[in-house]
Amino acid sequence: MMEALTQKSRLPKKRVLFRTYTAENIVDMYRQCIGKYWDEGYNVVFGTEAMDMVIKLPEGPSMIHKVSNNVLPRDIDGDQVNVVVMYRTPKIDHLISMWHQNCPKQTDEHFYKWISTTTNTLGPLDALGMVDFFLNQTNWNVDLVNLEGMKEENWDVSNFVACKILGEKCIGKVIKGLYDGSEPVMANVRSGQRGPNVPNETLDDMDIVLNSYDCNYIHLLRGGNPRLKIHFRSAFKKVIKTCKKLGKVNYPQTRIEMRERIKEFALHRGTLEPVNETEFSIIDGWI
Repeated sequence: MMEALTQKSRLPKKRVLFRTYTAENIVDMYRQCIGKYWDEGYNVVFGTEAMDMVIKLPEGPSMIHKVSNNVLPRDIDGDQVNVVVMYRTPKIDHLISMWHQNCPKQTDEHFYKWISTTTNTLGPLDALGMVDFFLNQTNWNVDLVNLEGMKEENWDVSNFVACKILGEKCIGKVIKGLYDGSEPVMANVRSGQRGPNVPNETLDDMDIVLNSYDCNYIHLLRGGNPRLKIHFRSAFKKVIKTCKKLGKVNYPQTRIEMRERIKEFALHRGTLEPVNETEFSIIDGWI
């Protein structure tokens, strides 16, 4: 759906869906489906990795306004909409996950080459930027969930959203009547992925820069906005502590500056021999 809301020049025309239907048709299908279940009294949940397009593209504000005006039911109030944003750490793992997604194995483009030449604006890493965007561009509520804190308390993502955000009836940390006691299936898990062919010191320095970028949004973590609910707030203490040490001038002000800083680390220290596939694995999710 999000792709259908972009400028026509950005439409993924090679995908079967966009060869079969116009962007307007696709948006209308979503509008009708969501409206049908909403009119029947259901809560509606939809998720997409493409949601980060709203902060990556210049037309982001226009896209989200189209969601509000052309997709969601007309009788829905802002306080009936909750946007759930997942905050993922370690950020360097998230960056490596982006590399895996953007450079499929068969292309054989190693991490060093990708990070030292990419023009990617690293929008998927900007969880707090998304929170700030939705608070400024809409009248919706926003739930910010620290994945590290959630995992430490042994929550499954889907159960947490259902139990703690949607308010479904749950027994312990499981939706009542949904599971038979077995563990939920974790999809989108990739093993045997290539490891990054740069020194560990480079990855450590990159992680520091990636984390420091969030200092741009320290005002969100300090609270005060009634439309923002932060889950596992204590897990954000490290971010606040880091920002206090850096002050206002030492962290990257934009994602482009952040990208250029981590690119410099790679160029300065150079590359290693590619890591053997069997030596590295990572969970690719929440991109």
